[in-house]
Amino acid sequence: MVADPDPMDAMINFLKSLGQTYRLNVLDLGGCKGLKTSHLKSICNMVSLKYLSIRNTDVSRLPPEVSHLILLETLDIRQTKVWGPDMKHIYLRKLKHLLTGPKMTTEEETIRGAGMPRLIGKMEDMEILSRVQVEHGMKELEEVGRLLKLRKLGVVLIGSQSQAQDNMASLLQVMTKLRDCLRSLSIWVTPPPTNGDPSVTVNMVMTQDYAPKLLESLDIRGVRFLNTGLPHWIWALQELCEITLCDTFLSKVSLQDLGNKLHHLRRLRLLRNS
Repeated sequence: MVADPDPMDAMINFLKSLGQTYRLNVLDLGGCKGLKTSHLKSICNMVSLKYLSIRNTDVSRLPPEVSHLILLETLDIRQTKVWGPDMKHIYLRKLKHLLTGPKMTTEEETIRGAGMPRLIGKMEDMEILSRVQVEHGMKELEEVGRLLKLRKLGVVLIGSQSQAQDNMASLLQVMTKLRDCLRSLSIWVTPPPTNGDPSVTVNMVMTQDYAPKLLESLDIRGVRFLNTGLPHWIWALQELCEITLCDTFLSKVSLQDLGNKLHHLRRLRLLRNS
């Protein structure tokens, strides 16, 4: 009895059978648990692709051949095991949407993200940069500051307390540069503070004049603010309609101020130790 062919192998064989004049623009493999890195290498020969999703698959490595997809505009690797250095060598000049971040449970303390592509500053069409990991703040984030079309930014700041503070200072500079385009901002610091330890704080000082005043959504996790109060520049974000907080250990007064001072606020999500 002949065994049934592997579905992913069959798909790859089908793609190979397509003529060179066939232009495949969209390939959504979300949820395909049999997908392997070897399959991805073959997929990277489909140079006409503009959209590629391997979301929620078993893929653990991103082959360097991904850079062959020179027309790619959206790359979705969320809920995969691809994180850390795999993204650093990727250069996709036309990329607009880079969606990353492993699948996590609510109990997990350590937040992870995909590594920041070294040439991110040259991907000038980027509009969404989601859950990228920042280890060397100034160098990596300086490149992000060149993306003047960026609407949504999500970063994971990792390292010791001093590293987190340095990375935060670099991030604030980026927020200033992108203040006329950013609509959504997610800041996750790992490891997060525990038990509200007052010695573990992150300073987010920035003048209101340079705040990204067009922000509509703000997600902050793992940042314990100085004196349990919110940064003053937040009150300049009068377009904010959605806020998510986790491990911020805010005072009751600060939480009340969110409702009293941000008049467009429609949704406030208070997660663990907010």
